[in-house]
Amino acid sequence: MMVSDRLEQLAKPRYQNLSSYDEFYLLPKDPTLVPVASDRIDRLSKPRFKKDNESYFRSIVWPIPDETAARPASDHTLRLAKPKALYEGYQFPRSCIWEIRDLNSNYSASDRTEVLSRPVTRSEKNIKRDPFGVSKGALTAKLSERLREISDPVPDYSGLTERYAKIHKQN
Repeated sequence: MMVSDRLEQLAKPRYQNLSSYDEFYLLPKDPTLVPVASDRIDRLSKPRFKKDNESYFRSIVWPIPDETAARPASDHTLRLAKPKALYEGYQFPRSCIWEIRDLNSNYSASDRTEVLSRPVTRSEKNIKRDPFGVSKGALTAKLSERLREISDPVPDYSGLTERYAKIHKQN
């Protein structure tokens, strides 16, 4: 089958001509219009190296500057810092540990509770008494021709020579 020149051209990978790269990257004629990153952007773009005694993560306890500690809190901060008032009838959470009273120590379970507390034991009906016993039907069974064919092991010809394998396959 003949392949057209166009198909051959489309099948080839396309390479960009690196010398024509300057055509796509346009610079303004006035050098003051070239964008320049600020000092902060330059500093943030550089990787941060860990000092010997420094961790990558900030401490949980942050140091409070002296100016902030000396400044009085605003009214809004003081209002937010007050705990909420307890409403009437509020009950504090109870302890998880309960005391056992003497009334409960003399308790005896009913017969029905005793019956329900026993674990259920199910007997397996399919388990044979003699696991090695063979049924009479299995002793008199005969193998079908297809089962005999399937049960024959498949010889492995991978290690044999090609000539011996061909002879063995013909027999």
